[in-house]
Amino acid sequence: MSAAAAALGLACVAVGCAGDDEEAPQGRVQPRLVAEIAVEGGSRRERDLLRTVARGTDRTTLRRVLIGPVQGRRKTDSGGSAVSISFTAVPGPSVRRQWDEWIVAGAFSRRLLAAGLPAEVDATSRAAAFTARPKLTGQPDPRPLARRQVNAIMKAIRAAAKQSGGEVARLEVHRPYGVAVALVMSSRDPAGFLKTRLRGLMASLDRQRPRLEGLYLAVLDETRRLALEWASWTRNPAGTYWVRHDLANCSPIEQSPPPGAEPPPDCPV
Repeated sequence: MSAAAAALGLACVAVGCAGDDEEAPQGRVQPRLVAEIAVEGGSRRERDLLRTVARGTDRTTLRRVLIGPVQGRRKTDSGGSAVSISFTAVPGPSVRRQWDEWIVAGAFSRRLLAAGLPAEVDATSRAAAFTARPKLTGQPDPRPLARRQVNAIMKAIRAAAKQSGGEVARLEVHRPYGVAVALVMSSRDPAGFLKTRLRGLMASLDRQRPRLEGLYLAVLDETRRLALEWASWTRNPAGTYWVRHDLANCSPIEQSPPPGAEPPPDCPV
């Protein structure tokens, strides 16, 4: 196995990538991003910490986060209570929505820990439920980075994006606690880009992952619709992935089709 393939494996397999199976033969529309996240509920300290997380994000798919009441919270193994939150996001299928939820919940959990408050976070949304924990044994604990460190990471990501031959449509830096990065690439030949360029780009991104809360990567086709989305969460290792059905065999990320689904066609390049 090549070094690039090994890095790609770490980026997806090691964090437990789950596929997003919803079909979209002509590609998905890019999710609408909003500038502010409304924070409601909870105690004043919880709201303040979550608002700090929200202010640290760039534009996201999240419209609102509601902190649940103290009554009825799940008891944790440490004797405390998990903080419950629920997300309201923009409509439509999107890997980006799941990534935004992971990043916000994880950063909130870490800020709760730093404030000496119960720090497990039970999160729910329209499509998913998960628990965010501030630290996991043997896993990275991404911290806030100095400007020079962020600049070095962004320089490396821009260089990798340029080397891939695609066009950078958008590059976002989020600072909810540690730093998270979202990169959107565009190609007039998405099949060729996925077949020959994506592996190297993802290997380069993977080298930055341990220092980041998470990474999101999207590839747009010639009509500016989504051809592929991939996301990883570092603090509580997880990943998710979606690719347009007719391009699945162009992507270096291997994913088994859901039971009963028609296998994707051969890559056209």
